[in-house]
Amino acid sequence: MGEAVQSAYMYRTMFRFSRRFIRSMNGSLLLTVKIKEAWKPRYYFHEGDHLFCYGVLTVSKGMLLKKFDVYKGVHEHMATVMEKSSLQKRHVFKEYTILIGTKEYAAKYTIAGRKFIVEDKEGNICVEGETISSIWAAIIKYKKYKVDVYDKEHASCLWLGLIKGMQELE
Repeated sequence: MGEAVQSAYMYRTMFRFSRRFIRSMNGSLLLTVKIKEAWKPRYYFHEGDHLFCYGVLTVSKGMLLKKFDVYKGVHEHMATVMEKSSLQKRHVFKEYTILIGTKEYAAKYTIAGRKFIVEDKEGNICVEGETISSIWAAIIKYKKYKVDVYDKEHASCLWLGLIKGMQELE
């Protein structure tokens, strides 16, 4: 697996309207997530004052599956996170498909949602994360994740945005 390119803490609260922060292990701010509530909620990922990308949460009409699309510019599509339907799943826990350009990645939660991994087609782990919040914090829907990014091909901020989208699909 090797050394992580980027390690970060991500926080998830039950209040969707609040601003969220993704911080590095030493506490410095990596991304600020600003949420705009609408019929299709938008998530704006800022690196400092610069808008890095934004995500749009949508629901498909036919199968009632959710997906999270990430865009760089106005219509410059970067990536997609999609739920897997019950017929496609191999495990009881949540599974997602992540598409970045032409590459496909599989994301799976294990151990009742405490850990997750994102793998490419060859089985190489690109991102790994685990919940490190207490059981009492989980009861009030406050979760703290420790996320390690191993993929050097794509920007680590893109991976952190995709993992945030994956959490919003829960």
